Amino acid sequence: MQIGIKIRHFLEIPLVIAILSFAWMEVAARFNLHPWVGFVTWGAYFLTGCSLKSAGREALGFTLGLFFGLIIHFLAFKLQPMLGDHAAPLVVGIAAFIIVSLELAPWFDMAPSYFLGAGVYFAAGGEPQKIPLLFVAGMVGLAFGILSALHRGHVFKRHDQKDPIQH
Repeated sequence: MQIGIKIRHFLEIPLVIAILSFAWMEVAARFNLHPWVGFVTWGAYFLTGCSLKSAGREALGFTLGLFFGLIIHFLAFKLQPMLGDHAAPLVVGIAAFIIVSLELAPWFDMAPSYFLGAGVYFAAGGEPQKIPLLFVAGMVGLAFGILSALHRGHVFKRHDQKDPIQH
């Protein structure tokens, strides 16, 4: 990727990201949060277009994804005696259909964020009581993504360039 600014100017960006990453790890440890969850939403922000609108859509999708994970978990457990090993695949398939169909509705159209939220729920052990902490970690990570993008944009703008990853 052509960055358009001199390397010495660009290096300010990874330095700030390193400082923010360090800060996030400290905060996560202090408040018993899963740090990897914050990195999931932080990185996802850069895939959504780096705008405040996309941040809102990502936050909504991630949050609803956590609850989709909970619902999938509950329904698969309830249907397992009747459907056996087919319960979870069936419930996941139905959930995927619903999630992708939500792309037709404004503000609910960030399907990847739903999948990330549900994946985070299961990766953290599929325990409903963890949802509040997973939500907090996800939103802090998203905030760090916004800060990172704002700083990145500022560095490029200061050198009369457009950041190639921001839409």
